[in-house]
Amino acid sequence: MLLPKNQNQNIAVTKTDVLQAVDPVAAGVAFSDTKPGKNGSLIIKCINQEDATKISNIATDKLSENYVVKELPNLKPRLRIVGFTSEDLYKNGTLSNYIVVQNKHLFPGSQDCDIINFTKIKSKRSNDNNENRNVIRDSNSNKKYQTKFQALIQVDNAAYKSILHSGHLIVGFDYCLACDAVEVRRCFNCCGFNHLSKQCSFRKPTCPRCSQEHSLNQCKSETLCCINCTIWNSTQSEKLPADHAASDIKNCRMYQRAVSDFKHNILSLE
Repeated sequence: MLLPKNQNQNIAVTKTDVLQAVDPVAAGVAFSDTKPGKNGSLIIKCINQEDATKISNIATDKLSENYVVKELPNLKPRLRIVGFTSEDLYKNGTLSNYIVVQNKHLFPGSQDCDIINFTKIKSKRSNDNNENRNVIRDSNSNKKYQTKFQALIQVDNAAYKSILHSGHLIVGFDYCLACDAVEVRRCFNCCGFNHLSKQCSFRKPTCPRCSQEHSLNQCKSETLCCINCTIWNSTQSEKLPADHAASDIKNCRMYQRAVSDFKHNILSLE
């Protein structure tokens, strides 16, 4: 990504500067795609890592005076797969292979499937203390169900779209539901997005409950106020509801925008 230091710069100017400085034919590199980013930035996707490194070195050498040159990580979207009746496949290390092999039609490109985590689904325990704790009971019937598990997986863009459209996977003899699990990082210091607390440039914390400069455990306010939506409202004509905590990701429109932007960034270049 090439980000102009003048963040009011038009993307057309960025493209002109890049084309004048970086000749892909002379450099012997190939672009697989390009797309405009925020603040006049240009994101270039290359065929392979070797070409990406070449472009980065050339751009740094010729454009560093007016641009910040960054190599973006190869981000992949995530999905939550729910409904495993056993954790055996996860424990013996074959879960990823089962997912890919049994659902080949949903992996049109790369067959990489990374298992991020595998957890037991929390459920209410039976009121009968003598019941096996690995069994849960439907409150409206006497039917017993086995404990279920869920996995967070990471796949390429093509598989992400195919699985999300299908809505399920077959793994072993289990029919598992698949749902979107793309999230953005949230800072617990400033309540901002796309970075962690240890990377935050703000010295004083921002309360996620009331948006004032103190930590959450010091908050005595009974009024909820989201700092992210409040900042947006102070600069934009479109006003967003701010009467919620910054940590309330279900109701925070700014968090939802951040997720939407993140999806656009990782899915639009294929």
